[in-house]
Amino acid sequence: MTEHDSTASAAEHDPFEQYRYIEYTMDDEPVAVIQDRENDQAWIQSTHAITVER
Repeated sequence: MTEHDSTASAAEHDPFEQYRYIEYTMDDEPVAVIQDRENDQAWIQSTHAITVER
């Protein structure tokens, strides 16, 4: 799995920037994570699907 942190350089200077975008590549499929700066919330987007058990 390869990680690409696409935090914009402008975000480092903008105190109001709340989110960062991280993209992973897994088996040549992109997996995107949108995460807030405080790590309270994150959203995952992918075309890859797996079964989840609780």
